[in-house]
Amino acid sequence: MTLSELIAPAVVSAVVTAVLAPLLFFLMKSREERKRRQFEVRYAEYKKCLQALEQIGAVARIDFKQAYTGIAASALKEALAEADEDYGPRLQKGLDELSGRLRDSFAGAAGELRGLGLACSAELLATVNEFVKLQRELVEESIAVISDAGISNLSASATEAMKEKARRAESLFERILEQMRAELDVPGRAAGR
Repeated sequence: MTLSELIAPAVVSAVVTAVLAPLLFFLMKSREERKRRQFEVRYAEYKKCLQALEQIGAVARIDFKQAYTGIAASALKEALAEADEDYGPRLQKGLDELSGRLRDSFAGAAGELRGLGLACSAELLATVNEFVKLQRELVEESIAVISDAGISNLSASATEAMKEKARRAESLFERILEQMRAELDVPGRAAGR
């Protein structure tokens, strides 16, 4: 065996290594960078989504009894100050304004969810849509109760139905969080919280 026969395979091996190693390193680095960017985009969108869902939940959780009492007291105070016996139109106007503000707040928060469909799975999007639908029903039912000015006469079955929807909404919100964690590959909460 000659020296050239011994050196040739070593040179070929060194050349192949010199070419393949940087290429493999570049490909691995590119893959990791792409995964990092995807994570950052998803994380930002999910964070924005959670803020919108919390706003939607806050609209649905408003204390309607307190809101009604405040509007009724204000309308009555104005009617008494102006010696007007019929405060019904003032009360209705206040209730209509409250309903409008709640619907606008809900629509604004729901509008923040538009970009979510680009970053999440179909399963997560379906769960978010179900949550929003349920919250919309709660808001509309609450507005209907207030508009009828029957909050003190609210039947127990209507109250229980609304409470059940609120429990379902909370359960859906937890499912949304868990699905987001799974899609971001982030560990869930500890069992003890």
